[in-house]
Amino acid sequence: MKLHQATHMEDHVPQAGGMENLRVVFWLNFSFTLAEFIGGAWTNSVAIQSDALHDLGDTLAIGLAWWLQRKSAQRPSADYTFGYSRFSLLGALLNSLILLVGGGVILFQAADRFMHPAPVHVGGMIGFAVAGILLNGAAAWRAHRGTSLNEQVLTWHLLEDVLGWVAVGIASVVLWYRPEWTWLDPLLSIGITGLVLFQVVRRLAQTLRVFLQALPDGFDLSAIQSTVRSVDGVRSIHACRVWSLDGERHVFSAHVTLRTPESLEEIEALKEGIYAALAPFGFYDITIETEFEK
Repeated sequence: MKLHQATHMEDHVPQAGGMENLRVVFWLNFSFTLAEFIGGAWTNSVAIQSDALHDLGDTLAIGLAWWLQRKSAQRPSADYTFGYSRFSLLGALLNSLILLVGGGVILFQAADRFMHPAPVHVGGMIGFAVAGILLNGAAAWRAHRGTSLNEQVLTWHLLEDVLGWVAVGIASVVLWYRPEWTWLDPLLSIGITGLVLFQVVRRLAQTLRVFLQALPDGFDLSAIQSTVRSVDGVRSIHACRVWSLDGERHVFSAHVTLRTPESLEEIEALKEGIYAALAPFGFYDITIETEFEK
């Protein structure tokens, strides 16, 4: 007999407010990213160019989150029975690879700038730093108004961008008074790019773990099994599997052996007891295959 918990997939409908927040943040970030690439070339600053690369990755991620939030309104189909959640993993993988390649190019340019110093347009750098602080701050404030996990995570990412532009602003002021310190711009570029690549590698590792259906972070399989065994009437559990749809929504399945029940009502009570015991783990979907003592 197979007992399956009522899934939440059919009830998942994106909120219009969340999509509107992501739309506004996307266009703010996209516009400023274009300005950064142009401004980086105009000011001859590899620091601004490296942050433009960072913001390009952010823009792709925001655009993907926006598109996926809209697409998540679609119901699971015969081809995609779990819905479209895993499309976000593909986007994360592609974004990570783009950022890794682009980061390597920026690091190469920064190293070359160390070997062949060149002056930068300090006034332009200061202007872009102020604009970066204001625009990224406005985007962070807008994202903070949302309630979805995407928006909350995005808020912290945008705050990180604000801090990066604060660093560019400080470096610009120093170069205003010490224009001969041309090494400061490539040094800042290496610092920003290094931080970005560190985060990208971490995100890529997490994405690959989800793709490979590894145990999600924060879960202890033995603790889950012990929780199920603690339910009165459960004899044992085996073929226990925990994996993630998209890094946020996790799935549980297992074969549970029950002491021979005396009635269908007792089976139903055991089922409810197992689901209640698993509730604190916050699983998105649960499938229990029940077996009986021989």
